[in-house]
Amino acid sequence: MEQDNYLWLEEVESQLALDWVREQNQRSQAELEQIPVFKPFQDAILSSLENDQKIPYGTRRNSDYFNFWQDKDHVKGIWRKTAFADFVSGTPRWQTLLDLDALNKQEQANWVIGAIDVLAPEHNKALIKLSPGGSDAGIVREFDLVSKTFLSDGFHLPEAKNMVTWVNEQQIIVATDFGPNSLTDSGYPAQVKLWHRQTSLNDSKLLLTIPTSEMGLFTFRLEQDDQSYTGVSRCIDFFHHRTYILVSQQLIELPLPEQHDIQGLFNDHLLVSLKADWLGFKQADLIALPMASLLCQQPEPTLVYRPSSKAAIQRVTPAKNVLYVELLENVSSRLLCLDKNWQVSDLTPQANLSLSVIDASEEDDSVLVKAEGFLLPESLFLLAPNQPPQMLRQLAPQFNASDLQVEQHWVNSKDGTQVPYFLIAKKDLELNGTTPTILYGYGGFEIALKPSYLAHAGKTWLAQGGAYAIANIRGGGEFGPAWHQAALTHQRQRAYDDFFAVAEDLINRKVTQPKHLGAMGGSNGGLLMGVCLTQRPELFNAINILVPLLDMKRFHLLLAGASWMAEYGNPDIAEDWAVIKTYSPYQNLVTNRHYPKVLLRTSTKDDRVHPAHARKLAAKMAELGHPFFYYENIEGGHAGAADLKQSAYTKAMDFAYFWHRLGHE
Repeated sequence: MEQDNYLWLEEVESQLALDWVREQNQRSQAELEQIPVFKPFQDAILSSLENDQKIPYGTRRNSDYFNFWQDKDHVKGIWRKTAFADFVSGTPRWQTLLDLDALNKQEQANWVIGAIDVLAPEHNKALIKLSPGGSDAGIVREFDLVSKTFLSDGFHLPEAKNMVTWVNEQQIIVATDFGPNSLTDSGYPAQVKLWHRQTSLNDSKLLLTIPTSEMGLFTFRLEQDDQSYTGVSRCIDFFHHRTYILVSQQLIELPLPEQHDIQGLFNDHLLVSLKADWLGFKQADLIALPMASLLCQQPEPTLVYRPSSKAAIQRVTPAKNVLYVELLENVSSRLLCLDKNWQVSDLTPQANLSLSVIDASEEDDSVLVKAEGFLLPESLFLLAPNQPPQMLRQLAPQFNASDLQVEQHWVNSKDGTQVPYFLIAKKDLELNGTTPTILYGYGGFEIALKPSYLAHAGKTWLAQGGAYAIANIRGGGEFGPAWHQAALTHQRQRAYDDFFAVAEDLINRKVTQPKHLGAMGGSNGGLLMGVCLTQRPELFNAINILVPLLDMKRFHLLLAGASWMAEYGNPDIAEDWAVIKTYSPYQNLVTNRHYPKVLLRTSTKDDRVHPAHARKLAAKMAELGHPFFYYENIEGGHAGAADLKQSAYTKAMDFAYFWHRLGHE
């Protein structure tokens, strides 16, 4: 086994490691900031991010509408509300509930807002998670929505990967760091307790403890009308779960298969999407089970909806009398509305849009839906059964798209599987192989890359004449669980072969050629970029590697990495490592090969994917004499930025890097 000379870079905030980071930052920033398009790109992106014309997406609670808002005057953001009727009429009168910038100034802190759990049905109290610099770990404080203050004697948890959910006004369930042996190997809670108000958390009732080898415990609450259930998801790994419901201060395990996802509560039925065949139902089916049958351990499932092999259920949202199903079909959205007899009607407001359900009402069965396309700015629709679509908001275009077009192409991967991708480029694109082109990919964890408005790429990259492509490779969720499972563990190379096939198709179509082709991806997509670098460097002249996994020999030992072994395998098992070592970028970087000058970006405060992945690859590249750019934001979490100015800076850095590498060489 090759010796690892850079383990010291795994000490996230050691002086030695941070000195190395600052040295790399200064060197790379000095060069990248001098690229002529950097400052114009930064200004354009910041103006987009700070644009007051953004749509205020939010949640309805009774007659009010709640929204979290950021702009140039509220960099960290404000949590606010208005009457929903006023929001619909276009005349909202916002009341600020919590001002993060003011709180940070008062406490001399750098809080970033996390989850907000509001207690139903009164909606007068909330559990608010605040994280330092945007990390996954954070504190929890109880907030009073009437007095608009944190309660000094309310529920409060110190910094940790806290999972909290209301049971009622006097009780919450808590999964957190309770001390030794209370966290899993992945860093998530291994214990959950029932905490009564005005009592010590240490003395609270222990509800469940799991082995530390499992992924973790995650709390949730299901609500509809006067029905509510508080529960715990026991994640054995990323794709296997056991579900518990709190009944009489005890957790009752529900008789469900381990490969399932809870989709909500409807008509006192639990909605479940299946990830594998079960009791005569098929993988990807959406089923409903009466809660009474589950709690007495006699499940009575019925079929709600079965998607085709070219479709995938993205989200299920219950209203009062109807159920909304967000469907992705050939990577294009449809919105289905199902009544209590599971009769389907299609409420898709327009074709060729990407639809995302924002919120559904239990009062009138209406639903708020975000709609967008690569070239179509975001719109917010209010939809309801038997009612014409009502557009509440539509953003003005952020860039001129009149000379642009979107095409969907399909290409055969190495094993013959057809893989789709989108190409966004000029209508009069000359197929002469000279167009600077960015190819974006992810391909993991059953996450689908749906069309989304290219506000930042449009104002920068596309405006300069570049092309932008998105590859819908296996490992993602574009075609349901089977599309994801096709690239799991020992089949991981299929995702990379899919991406290479798309890159080769762009070259074969003469859209571009390797010296004008770049690749971009983050997190699991950052691993994909590392594989592009080490397996097919001749295909690309620029690779943007964002918050990546790269050292696949040690990924399971770093932060939340152990939770991803269900996706990649366990490198400590010889059979798994025999596969993983063939693509692990850190181990496959060599001296005598030409690599494009990559841009590695990560964040010190990323407590999900360890920054050492990017650090170590950069250090090894330096050792072997390969040039690279490196930038590590000192805060920002897995998103890579803690506020709008940081986001604008890093996005400008990415696009300026690509233009420098692909547009002028």
